[in-house]
Amino acid sequence: MIESERDLFEFSRVLHCKLMKEYFLNAQEDSDDPYESSQMRLFVLNRNGMFGLDTLRSAERYRRFAAAGSGSSYALGAMYAAYEQGLAAEDIARLGVEAGVEFDNASLEPITLRRVESGRVCEWTRERETQLEPV
Repeated sequence: MIESERDLFEFSRVLHCKLMKEYFLNAQEDSDDPYESSQMRLFVLNRNGMFGLDTLRSAERYRRFAAAGSGSSYALGAMYAAYEQGLAAEDIARLGVEAGVEFDNASLEPITLRRVESGRVCEWTRERETQLEPV
């Protein structure tokens, strides 16, 4: 169980070794990188919080929200503003992704949000501007 940034880091070390040994991960990303890359960005959300792991295995705990990718700066700004207004979590996430798509030319639609609730997966797409519905 991942309960801290340290737990996530230790998990990533084991995963990286397994990927290198059993799946022949090509860890070469940039010759200036101080460590081998795991070639993935990872988010973990559980009862202990929200954690993120970057490609060089730097682990963080997020307190409110997180974003990754080329539009993440726009997404974080939008989510910060939405969070301060007290909006629901799915509205904050939707606004973040919409801001990334709107202002970053490398971020594209379609947008699909999914939420797991009581064992059901609920989905929202811009084409169906409705509440999250079971799929």
